This record gives sequence, structure tokens and C-alpha cells, in this order.
Amino acid sequence: MLQHLKGLVPHFITLLNLLSGCIAVYQVSVEAYHLAMLFVLLGVFLDFFDGLVARKLGVSSEVGVQLDSLADLVTSGVVPGFVMFKLIAGADISQTIFTDISNILPYLGFIITAGTAYRLAVFNVVGKDSVDFIGLAAPANAIMIVSWPLMVEHTEFSYWVVFFQQPLILIILLLVDVIILNANFKLFSFKLKNLSLRNNLFRYVLVLSAVVFMIFLPYESASLIVLMYFILSYFHFKFAVSDHV
Repeated sequence: MLQHLKGLVPHFITLLNLLSGCIAVYQVSVEAYHLAMLFVLLGVFLDFFDGLVARKLGVSSEVGVQLDSLADLVTSGVVPGFVMFKLIAGADISQTIFTDISNILPYLGFIITAGTAYRLAVFNVVGKDSVDFIGLAAPANAIMIVSWPLMVEHTEFSYWVVFFQQPLILIILLLVDVIILNANFKLFSFKLKNLSLRNNLFRYVLVLSAVVFMIFLPYESASLIVLMYFILSYFHFKFAVSDHV
């Protein structure tokens, strides 16, 4: 009985992640993007925390794995897809090649949701035992996309408003996004086997860069961190040093 109750604890945390994602969906629907970001961040934290609790209690299960993916699909798949829907719906489609299909164009945003679902499914089959990531992790992708309307609202650089008003640019962004979610490109994890500067140089550079970005460019920081992550991961594996050295 006690073991059964212990097994329910991480499931409850995972369901809180799902609930956070549902609330974030509503906040996107009313364009309350600050609150949407808050609940996405909460969901990402809970996504990390449920696995930690399951391992500490020794109650990891296949049900937990599947439930985790279902919750992630909402928080890290439906939410960013809906954000892209709203961005495209708010873009200036007049006088473009998309004028005649303006009513259906925003639905392309949910390609991100489909791409995330595929990424999560592949991860469950072939990626869950990998030390490093293959393609951009869904939670990081969700945070990046939810930050885009905040960039438009609060950035000091007016060109972001113009940038995110272009439907062609938004469509290119969503296609690139689905590609980087599922690309066969290795990204280093943050599981440290030791604290050696030689073995973890690029991890430390990313953390330091993230802090600088969040201080000086808070609304652009998510996109800049992801870009930096890809660049540093390329050099990390190009000049790879064994963690056992």
C-alpha cells in the first residue's frame, strides 16, 4: 500500500505539469504572455522535478514515462504551437502572397505541436537512455517561442516588431524550429560527471552567457541562449574531451 502511494507522488507532480500547460494555453488565448511564460516555466520545473522524485523514491515506471510525455505535449507542444498561431494571426498579411489564405494561414503554427509530438515519441523510443540530447529539447523550445511575443511587447529594438509582423518570416521560423527539434544534431547535457574546467568549458560558457543575456536582454535571452547552445555544442563535440579524463 505504501509503495503504491509512493508511486502516485511523481504522477501527481506530472499532472501538475499538465495543468500548468492547460493554464498556459488559456493565457495565450487572451494574449497574457507573461502569465503564459510563467506557467510554461512552472511546467518545465515540474517536468524536471517529477523524474527526480521518482528516482529518489525508487518508483520509476513505464506509466510515468508515458504520462510525462503526454504532459510535455501540452506544456511544450500545444502552448508554443498556439503562440505561433497567434503571431501569424496578428501578422500583416495584406499585400502579400498569403492574402487569399489569410484565414487558414495561422493554423500552420500547430506544425510546431506536431513536430514536438514526433520528437517526444522518438525520444521515448531511442533517446531516453542517451547522455546527450539529439535535437533541441522540447521544454527549451517552448520557452524560446513563448518569449517571442514578449520580445515584441517589451523590446527596445523596434525592428523586432517589424520582424514578427512578416508572415513569410514566421513561416520560415516555424519550419526551422521543427527541423531543429528533430535534427540529428547532438547537444550536450548538463549532467556533470566532474567539475573540471577542461571537461566542462562549453557548459560553463553557456551558463555564464545565459546569465549575461538574462540581465541585459531579458526578453531576447531565451532565443540567444538557444543559439549559443547550438554553437557551443558544435564546438564541444568537435573538440570533445572525455568526461573521464
